[in-house]
Amino acid sequence: MKEINWFQLGDGSNQNSLDNLERVFGIILPEEYKEFALKYSGSYNPIRSQFSFVDDNELIEYGNFGCLLAIDGTHSESVIGAKNDLDGQLPKYAIPIIDTGCGDLICINFNPTGGYEISYYFHERILEKSLVKISNTLFEFIDMLNEPNDIY
Repeated sequence: MKEINWFQLGDGSNQNSLDNLERVFGIILPEEYKEFALKYSGSYNPIRSQFSFVDDNELIEYGNFGCLLAIDGTHSESVIGAKNDLDGQLPKYAIPIIDTGCGDLICINFNPTGGYEISYYFHERILEKSLVKISNTLFEFIDMLNEPNDIY
């Protein structure tokens, strides 16, 4: 995984908060996400924040990593808060982890039969087409990040 530097480093998290998040959603979070969130939960604007991907229509989309949502549900921008705010709009197995700053989210999209992928959630699309896979793992996604001038 590429080294990640932040304009605003968050407080990180703790194991109790991660355990609570798993209980609330009835899931087991990927180990790489736990490792990343323990260290960086609540952090804003990594220096390498831009990424591109191909959507389901084979169009190149551009995205931004704005905020790693906090694990602690009392934080103003948290995983639990984002999921609750989008109740019924976000697919059931999608857990928001990153706010892009434009209404869209990066999610851990759990497969009901096992496994997961990292997906981009388009807030203006119909539910069935709102998630597009962008990587197999969180660390693979982090490696996709570029400085803003490097992507265009």
